[in-house]
Amino acid sequence: PELSRMMMTRVESLSKKAQQVLRVLAVSGMVTEHRLLAAAADGFDADALDAALAEAVDSQVVVVDESRTGYRFRHTELAGALRDLLAR
Repeated sequence: PELSRMMMTRVESLSKKAQQVLRVLAVSGMVTEHRLLAAAADGFDADALDAALAEAVDSQVVVVDESRTGYRFRHTELAGALRDLLAR
């Protein structure tokens, strides 16, 4: 619970666009390819999506996966916490 709370605080400090991308990432699976995020992120042009993802990576909430084609949460607990918030 403490880690989830700390990570949620970090998420809440991000821009609204970055938070929106994180919500998409939270419901899309363990690792999500960039092209799938682009298709699922309504209202984002390529530059806005790249900026939101860069912000999430820079804040160490998200990491680039090993294949370098997608993203995943640094901590799986955070993905679960975001899914729980979306379910409310």
